[in-house]
Amino acid sequence: MSADETPILHLTVLSPEGELLRADVDRVTLAGATGEIELLPGHEPLVCGVQPGTLRYWPAGEGREQTLELAAGLLEVGESGATLFADGAASPPPGEAPAGPAEG
Repeated sequence: MSADETPILHLTVLSPEGELLRADVDRVTLAGATGEIELLPGHEPLVCGVQPGTLRYWPAGEGREQTLELAAGLLEVGESGATLFADGAASPPPGEAPAGPAEG
């Protein structure tokens, strides 16, 4: 990365249904097993449990918060970015319509 480039964090959210989100972000906050976690570009490597709740992220260069409601999961942060393995999403990923009422 050159000196004039703004650092970004590569964020991926996966669930048993597939990929829920893939984005380059400036910042992420979520509910960790022991409290709120904030991830910024260059974060130290980390593996931890994630509680159900709101994943908040700021897409790189947009400055506008977006959210995704998630079930519990596991977060891994490494050199290539952050990957969240969630048990599922309580809200649809950005750009997708909400699911209709459950039948049964």
